Amino acid sequence: MKKNLLLNPHQFEQTAPDKKTQGLFEETIEFFEHKGNFSMRIDSNKRRMPTDYYQFIKESGLFATLLTPAGYGDEDARWDHYRLSAFRVDA
Repeated sequence: MKKNLLLNPHQFEQTAPDKKTQGLFEETIEFFEHKGNFSMRIDSNKRRMPTDYYQFIKESGLFATLLTPAGYGDEDARWDHYRLSAFRVDA
């Protein structure tokens, strides 16, 4: 059975195409490791919105970096399907 690398951080060996994306990989893993499975299950069972994750997305600039077309954001912001796919690769 394949495991998603963001849910299995001990097997994370992916190298991102650039430093900014690599940092986003690592920050996302750290966020979920810190939050913990128990806390995520409680939120899910109580049908609570993961507002802390939305705050993380905002503060890290995750969507702004990965989903903004080139030329419309920061220098490292661009819509890059390879980069998006790498962020969601199954290990």
